[in-house]
Amino acid sequence: MKVIAFGGHDINDGVNFRSSLTAAGQTPAEMEPQMVGRTGGAATIGGVVVPPRFLVLRTVLETQTSAYSKRELQQLWYAWFVTDVTQALVIGDDDGGNQRYVTAMPFSIVHSEDGDGFEIVTTLAVDGDVLWRSTAATTVSWTVTTSGASTTVSNGDPAVNDDAYPVITVTPRQQGSAANPYRRFAAVGWRSVQGATSYPVDIVNDALDTRTGSTHFASAAGDDIRVYVDGVDTDYWLDGPNTATTKVWVNLSFQAAQTGTLAAALGVGDATVELAEDVGEWPETGLLMVGSEVMAYTATNNATRTFTGVTRGARGTTAASHSLGDAAVWVQREIWIEYGDAGKSAKSVNGDYKPMFVLANSSNTSWDYDEFASFSNSKYSYGAMLRPGGWAHAESGAGVSYGGDRNASVVAWGYLAGGPYVELGLQSNVNETKKTALGAMLFLFNPCGISAANFQNGEFWHGRSGWFKAYVQSGSTGAEAGTTQYTIPTGSNSTWTGWSQNVTGLVEGTTFIILKLGGYGSSSYPMLVECSDVTVTLDSDNTPVTATGAEESTYRLQPVIANTTTGESVAIDAAVDVDESIAIDVENHQVTLPDGSDAYNMVSTVEGVRRYILRLQAGDNTLVYTEAGLVEVDVDVEFERRFRV
Repeated sequence: MKVIAFGGHDINDGVNFRSSLTAAGQTPAEMEPQMVGRTGGAATIGGVVVPPRFLVLRTVLETQTSAYSKRELQQLWYAWFVTDVTQALVIGDDDGGNQRYVTAMPFSIVHSEDGDGFEIVTTLAVDGDVLWRSTAATTVSWTVTTSGASTTVSNGDPAVNDDAYPVITVTPRQQGSAANPYRRFAAVGWRSVQGATSYPVDIVNDALDTRTGSTHFASAAGDDIRVYVDGVDTDYWLDGPNTATTKVWVNLSFQAAQTGTLAAALGVGDATVELAEDVGEWPETGLLMVGSEVMAYTATNNATRTFTGVTRGARGTTAASHSLGDAAVWVQREIWIEYGDAGKSAKSVNGDYKPMFVLANSSNTSWDYDEFASFSNSKYSYGAMLRPGGWAHAESGAGVSYGGDRNASVVAWGYLAGGPYVELGLQSNVNETKKTALGAMLFLFNPCGISAANFQNGEFWHGRSGWFKAYVQSGSTGAEAGTTQYTIPTGSNSTWTGWSQNVTGLVEGTTFIILKLGGYGSSSYPMLVECSDVTVTLDSDNTPVTATGAEESTYRLQPVIANTTTGESVAIDAAVDVDESIAIDVENHQVTLPDGSDAYNMVSTVEGVRRYILRLQAGDNTLVYTEAGLVEVDVDVEFERRFRV
């Protein structure tokens, strides 16, 4: 073994310095196990702590042959080795070939006289990987034109090499025959100070032109459409496909909003955005939206309340001028609509999570209900809501909910048999003759706020008018703390009576609308109230805002790359374009798209969780590339061989 260089400096030239390692490799591994105690069983190893590894470098200053004095050589050594950064220590075989390196940092330099020379003993701490790595990367370039094609990647000699962790770069060269060739970005700005889980949003705001005769949408039924949220193929529901006003409803989750207003007018070419409010709670990098323009930024400065490194007209939107005071909102999710493949079948979606309201009659500012709730069909999980945007049950006294007209389709415990609630129904459930206080409620909560609720086609039934109390209430802190907005009048005993009411003028901050059955009931005097049609108007100052980018070409890359030698496979599901690449850095657990954005969630191991996405074992590895509709894709595999000695 021959020492070559440290930090690019020749430390074994035989003229000025003669260096060698005191041992061929690092100090032996002495793992410290982390034990986890168990009740009723022996302790198990929950992990290990790896101690630091060291190299000891012995160097003789060649004062007999050097043009430098001993002191000058010593000063030169200090200039190279007294550093607070890690650098590469390079060694080679005895002939100087097969060069390999580790990164290390010196932390001890000891001098000792050695005859006419001067000896320096330098101890270095190894940083990261303790195995030597080849200084020259190995690259295998592979053009794949047939699904199931294979190639061999050689990772050295199993006698001396170890596993390698490559960078795998995949670049489509021709559009595949089984992928949507077009896409648009759908920007959604969440404006509520409360977060939300599975909140239904029309991500195109009733304005996506999907007409097959004049656009690149390929199916009159919308079968070619796919929606990806943060790289994940996501369920969606269409209303009005093959029209210029298609709605695309998607359930989205949000953190609390980050919003602000422009502190200065913004020209088309300006690359710094200043807000009148603090930006300290905004993410350091991300997307913001002003009007219909999306802007990508790379840094924030709370001292100046600015976003910097701004890319104007990002995600296919158009850069525009904006005025002082215009609203800015954080775009939390990467949402893309892909389309254009006439051969695609309709996406199979889970109907249990379809938004509860009538999609055709609803918008981002108004939800129209003919169905209201879909609880788990079990008394033991009563009240577990399935479909987003549904009404929920609460109690402050006796009473249950029901979902069939005049309680026709309800069974014990108040859950609906065989389908969703088509009525907002409440009834007393008192089994005794004594007078009992009621307090059953069905309520809708919306974190964006509610400004009005129009109840139509309601009915009620009471056995004793003096005991009957039913209300429409609103609230901001919970269903049990509602304020009465309308009191339903009484009618004739023991007969169904109609009622309707448009409840408006709700106080600012209202987030709950409630139908409540109060008063009293008994087994002799049952009480019921219901309504079959409700339209809820949401607070338009806080509901989501949207913008749609221009059409872009795309390639939905969906291969499986298998290493049949190790039995490991990796699946990719990412949108790039022809001649654009996705790079998978196996060692650093990074996946990068062409614009530099992170795409780690677009790559997954096929057979379960592993430490590394797809390693190469020492020796030959057979890689197999499988992708439906493949025409031509380039795969580059680049790695540094790792040596045990």
